[in-house]
Amino acid sequence: MAQGTGISPKDMYVEFSTDGSAWTNVSGDAAEVEPDGGERKTGGFFTFDGDTEGLTRGKREKMTVKINILYNETVSSAWRLAEVAYENNTALYARWAPKGNTTGNRRFTTSAGVVKNPPYAGGEAESADPIMTEVELEVASVTPAAIP
Repeated sequence: MAQGTGISPKDMYVEFSTDGSAWTNVSGDAAEVEPDGGERKTGGFFTFDGDTEGLTRGKREKMTVKINILYNETVSSAWRLAEVAYENNTALYARWAPKGNTTGNRRFTTSAGVVKNPPYAGGEAESADPIMTEVELEVASVTPAAIP
């Protein structure tokens, strides 16, 4: 097989939604997306006839999608959407397209999620770096699909 061509996340397109249908582009606030979890449960068995373990497949576990965002207090900012969902205990959805928001590119969309951690801002007095926060969105699943 010939060497493949890598894809850089520099053009990643990230969106948040409070209802799963109206989406807000938060790419200008988002700096990192890190999906974790979702492992499929497996089982195993041995029989007298055979030298290797037989396997069974089970269900998938929940996932956590960590999204690092800029602290920005404007109404439609990623931070404000995450803060409101956390404070009001309401759903937040996320979706991201690693190659950008172009027809045919792959996009990953979460099911309704729970903002697990308070996305409050912090920082050091001597730092000139922008304030970043991390949103931990716990979801049942992530669905991949091509952008229509």
